[in-house]
Amino acid sequence: MAQSDEFLQKVQTDVDLTQAEVGETIRPSGLTSLALDSLPKIPLNKAHTLFGMSTEILGSGGMGTIHGGTQPSLVRPVAIKRAFERGVQALVREAKVMGHLEHPNIVPVHVAARDENDVPYVVMKRIAGTTLLDHLSSMTQVVSMDQHLNILIDIANAVDFAHSKGIVHLDLKPANVMIGEFGEVYVLDWGTACAFRDDAPAEIARVPDPPKLSGTPRYVAPEMFSQEHPIGPATDVYLLGGLLYAIMCGDGPNTGGTTTEALRSAYYPKKRHYPAGYPPELVAIAERALQRNPADRYQTAREFRLAIEDFRRFRGARELVALGHRRLSFAREQLQEDADADVGRELESAREAFEDALGIHIDLRSARDGLQEALIELIEFELRVGHADYAMKLTEHLPTPVPELKQRCFQAVEQAQEKVESLKSDLERLQREVDPRVAGRAKAMMWMAIGLTIAIPQLAPAAFGHRPSVEEVLASHSGFAVILVLIVMRFRQKLASTLTNRVLVGTILAMVAFSLVPRIVALAGQVELGIALGIDLAMVACFTFFFIATVDRRLQACFPGYVAGAAGCFVYPDQAFWVFPTTHLVNMTILAIVYWFAAEPESQD
Repeated sequence: MAQSDEFLQKVQTDVDLTQAEVGETIRPSGLTSLALDSLPKIPLNKAHTLFGMSTEILGSGGMGTIHGGTQPSLVRPVAIKRAFERGVQALVREAKVMGHLEHPNIVPVHVAARDENDVPYVVMKRIAGTTLLDHLSSMTQVVSMDQHLNILIDIANAVDFAHSKGIVHLDLKPANVMIGEFGEVYVLDWGTACAFRDDAPAEIARVPDPPKLSGTPRYVAPEMFSQEHPIGPATDVYLLGGLLYAIMCGDGPNTGGTTTEALRSAYYPKKRHYPAGYPPELVAIAERALQRNPADRYQTAREFRLAIEDFRRFRGARELVALGHRRLSFAREQLQEDADADVGRELESAREAFEDALGIHIDLRSARDGLQEALIELIEFELRVGHADYAMKLTEHLPTPVPELKQRCFQAVEQAQEKVESLKSDLERLQREVDPRVAGRAKAMMWMAIGLTIAIPQLAPAAFGHRPSVEEVLASHSGFAVILVLIVMRFRQKLASTLTNRVLVGTILAMVAFSLVPRIVALAGQVELGIALGIDLAMVACFTFFFIATVDRRLQACFPGYVAGAAGCFVYPDQAFWVFPTTHLVNMTILAIVYWFAAEPESQD
């Protein structure tokens, strides 16, 4: 109770709060009779003639009744508003204000006069339509948010114009907004309006000092009933924020079942709750307009209107944000199913949607927050699948840096680079293992030694007319095998340095061993010696062909020679003792030359 008494002391009013309705207008007092005297006196009978006032009542309120009429001279319908006794001052004030404000969203006034009993009446444009309150409370009329925002923009335009003339409305609420049959919007009931600048017409009442409670408790700003801040354009901005709140929530921002509770809600504001589904940017506009301190609100109705227009203009950006969140949710579902391909695609799509939204509206908070969320998910995903470099690049696009995540990416990149270096080293080692150029000169000397070792022991006796026996050929081949082993031992370090060389040397040694077979068969008398030597050369040709196809094409230099040598032995077996050593000497010399000049550069010493 003490808190309530303390609050009531702050409320500047000359009305009984217990009798005031939270949704009804509280009228200011203090309008001088001079304002009434300034109206011309036009008796009702003359008014009937001029405007054809009918008995039809278009509406009735706290100030008076509105009758329909027709102006015969211009053949146009008009509305004639007559004041009750308690509404005289308000009607005169409204007429003066509306007469001063000519604007498409303010009802034009044709005549303001008083009858023979000094009861004021106002003739104005007749409007057919419904109030914004009807729109908000109707259960059948469906009005889109865009349509409501269009209405609010027109209201803000009218209020902005009034402010440019030094006048504040002070009673903006859904019931005081009329929407015509063709969408035209009019701000009504200027009976509480006041001038806040000295350049406004003297007939228009000034903002009271100290302020006295006026307007509708459900919508009033705190400074309208307390002395903490002056009344001005920011006061109407609060009321515009109240209209936006009512569009979203169905009623004014000052909650409570009584006038006192509504005023306390305005003076001690609590966190307001908005229905789900409204964009946070629109809620932020309402919240800024409804700040308790006028300095924290939009300072003009124009600023408020521009905020609403920006919100509408950037609707496409908000739709992209919604798309981005849908993609992000789907990606998270896929993560639970380990569908990596789908996850990556959906996360990239979410990122693109948020970035496109920021391309339209760079300051869209929901887009920035969504992009931050999507990028973090995408970075985590790329780290998981091993794309550290890409994850690192993505950290540069985060709207808000995340140092620990960037450090993880940096560590992952280092580990990936170490792995690459290791793989590169393994690859280089493997490439060297199969590089036929390695130890090229050692192999050249081996080829030359093989050729000479085979040829000299057989060609020298043949030159003197000696034909070797099978036993001598077998002995010569055995001696060659021993010498070959010694040659391999001499160059073993180089010849064993790579896989290719090891295979080559191993194959040669195997071939030498297999070459004993046809000689042994000849020794047993199963074939001629010349045929046995032809078989030997044919085996060498096959070995050469295999090596050409799998290891080193340079062996093709001797392949034709070995084919020709084998053919010569088969055709002329009695000349094999010449053909066999000559074939080896010629081909080994060719190979020695080829390998010498094609050796690995670093080994050419």
